[in-house]
Amino acid sequence: MSSRSKRGKQIEKQLYKNLRRLGVPRKQIFRNIYVPKYDGKFAEVDLVVLSKKGLLVFECKNFYGKIYGDGRKATWYKCSAGKRYPFVNPVIQNAGHIKYLLKYFHKLGLLPAYSFIVVSKNGEWITKNINPKICFVRDFGDSRGFRGCGNSSSHGDSVNSGGFGDFMKRYRSLNNSPIIAKNYNTIMSELKSMEYGGRLIGKGFFSAPGRRWLRIRHSLSVKTNSWKWKLKGRKF
Repeated sequence: MSSRSKRGKQIEKQLYKNLRRLGVPRKQIFRNIYVPKYDGKFAEVDLVVLSKKGLLVFECKNFYGKIYGDGRKATWYKCSAGKRYPFVNPVIQNAGHIKYLLKYFHKLGLLPAYSFIVVSKNGEWITKNINPKICFVRDFGDSRGFRGCGNSSSHGDSVNSGGFGDFMKRYRSLNNSPIIAKNYNTIMSELKSMEYGGRLIGKGFFSAPGRRWLRIRHSLSVKTNSWKWKLKGRKF
């Protein structure tokens, strides 16, 4: 695994831990979701929380140096050690993940889904033209270090203002969803089937070592998470 992949997994793991500290039940958190796309391929979603208010879809980026991004452009740039490295706009990337998830669940109706971009405190994120509905959360490693929910200045803002309360404020502002309440167990079962490759294992998408690892992770995930849960009285 490359150092970049390891850094990405680190922030995903830290995100999971901090969601648990927030009181999100383990059974409502789904990691490494493989959702089908239009072309027969699949998209990998870092983390999804099934809450009573909708699907909370997280995209994690653990970059160093200065990161420059324009919400209206498909390519952003990471600048480090005098070099510039392009990467996909995470806002657009996560919007695509949400699009594929909604298409997958379209028979249930239009599910509410919300985008959260989690970035590391190791980098200085300088962004502009970001939709204020998109919540940037900086560094889930320390509750005092959560930064920048919805910075959208056209002049360019570092994602370095606000705090952990912004994330909770954004969540509490959302309304409970009757569609989620009606189809809760169905959605949970389907998300569980897609976690760690689920249905795609053995269909030629992964190498043999990858299939073995995913089978183990998916099996453990299914064994430790019963999906027959009720929403009544739950915090999330």
